[in-house]
Amino acid sequence: MAQHMDSKGALPDLLTRVFDASTAIEALDAAAALHAEYHPMIYQVARVFMAGRYEDEALQAAWDERMESRRNLYHTVVERLEEEGHLASVWDTKTATDLLLALTSWQLWEQLVIDRGWSTEDYLNHIRTVIRQILVFATPV
Repeated sequence: MAQHMDSKGALPDLLTRVFDASTAIEALDAAAALHAEYHPMIYQVARVFMAGRYEDEALQAAWDERMESRRNLYHTVVERLEEEGHLASVWDTKTATDLLLALTSWQLWEQLVIDRGWSTEDYLNHIRTVIRQILVFATPV
């Protein structure tokens, strides 16, 4: 079901925006926009996966597959940031990829949009700012 939704829904067009971005920063912004736009579309199905993945092996496998796909996408974006000289020097690509995955997690989106009532536009604007501040402009503490 998840694969069908991903292949037949808006995801292919959203992914194209990431891969066709002219700069790494634009790709980073497109990755944030992808999840800001896609989470609401599949939220009800994702809730089933999130809730049942610890008790059901098939749900866990499907969840893991989706998260690995996201991680691979983010790794591509982070590598591009590094290649273009935009990745903050405090990060290596693995750590930056892990952070990007966490910052666009279902749990964070759900807490801000569903629980706190943020609009998709507010979520996208704020999460894009946070991601840029952390991955592009970070300075050591």
